[in-house]
Amino acid sequence: MKDIDLLEKYIINNERLKINNNFLVPLNNNKKAFVVASENFMGWNHVSAHVTESTGEALKRTPSNEEMQFLRNLFFRENDVVLEFHPAKKDYVNNHSYVLHMWESTDDKFVYPKQAAWDNISGKVITLPNQKMLNIRRTIKSGWDIVNVRTLNKKKHIAKKYATWDEMCYIKKLIYGEDDVCVQFRYHDMSEDFSINIYKSLDEEIVTPPSILVGSKSFGKIV
Repeated sequence: MKDIDLLEKYIINNERLKINNNFLVPLNNNKKAFVVASENFMGWNHVSAHVTESTGEALKRTPSNEEMQFLRNLFFRENDVVLEFHPAKKDYVNNHSYVLHMWESTDDKFVYPKQAAWDNISGKVITLPNQKMLNIRRTIKSGWDIVNVRTLNKKKHIAKKYATWDEMCYIKKLIYGEDDVCVQFRYHDMSEDFSINIYKSLDEEIVTPPSILVGSKSFGKIV
């Protein structure tokens, strides 16, 4: 994680808190991100984000993949191993429906998996409850069961649009089940083919951060 002091211009709390700092970050689409970040607490660096209008009014949607990527590169260094967790249902905590979280282990628990080659792997089409279509490919590589997700247009061609977090959660439950723990690795660069991968470890149990770290219920309009 980057030195929080380098991001001081975005801090909105009057005093540096012992654990968390609140940030208001302008985004490229005339929106703002309300961010809570913590450093090296219980073995994790943590960034949670919710998007607002420029006026501070909270948006009723989770941050887009592009917005999360912007914040990933703002708060984390290029080679940091940044994760987004899909925990087991029994461990799932949701203090705010439109907040997403990024994590970095300070105990070096994770390394980036080797990139899978998808060229010779055929996909299948899955229709979501909202009638949107996704192209799903699946492979096993270096101890990981990996699902690759791409959005489709009405003609079932690959769309230049990333799947949303809610769509990724739906696919995770559909492919792996509610009791499995999966992760998304957020690299410094986004995939050029507009795909997102979900990873399930085949070799060892994935330990998720303690629920106490999940975030704040105080997200909303910034005043």
